[in-house]
Amino acid sequence: DSGNGVGNYCTLNPLIANSTNTLSDGNLYVDGYTAYSSVFGTMAMPSSGKWYFECNITANAIPGITLASAADPDEYVGEASESYGFDATNGAFYNAGATNSDISASAGDIVSVAYDADGGNLKFYINNVSASSGNAFTSIPSGDYLPAFRNGNSEDITVNFGQRAFAYTPPTGYKA
Repeated sequence: DSGNGVGNYCTLNPLIANSTNTLSDGNLYVDGYTAYSSVFGTMAMPSSGKWYFECNITANAIPGITLASAADPDEYVGEASESYGFDATNGAFYNAGATNSDISASAGDIVSVAYDADGGNLKFYINNVSASSGNAFTSIPSGDYLPAFRNGNSEDITVNFGQRAFAYTPPTGYKA
């Protein structure tokens, strides 16, 4: 489905969140307090198919995906090799190191995450414009990946896993 609100959707998981995070709005909004930390989705994305979600960010929030077995609220998204993230405001991709993006975002922009489990590829978009000339990450090992977000120091994130209409049409073949 493409974000029409019908179905069983992921939310942010208060059980895998740092105590400095405050979740609200049906666990679709996280208010970063003072410490950098990560918060994760309640459902792993299926290990096959193409999956899409969006988030509205402030400051240096980092959306991405993390292997479910490596979900650690005290570790930043993209800090470990089992985690892939995009610091949209600094234009940098993270997977145990950083590489630069083609574009960056500002507070209030919509960052979209498109994960192709079959191809092992991950793409990020800012306001429906690709953040890289190709896939941000390729050859992601198969596994159970959770949507993941780093926030802190007044970095807030509102997520949309398809509970409501997406701001942008997902890429062809991608589902909520």
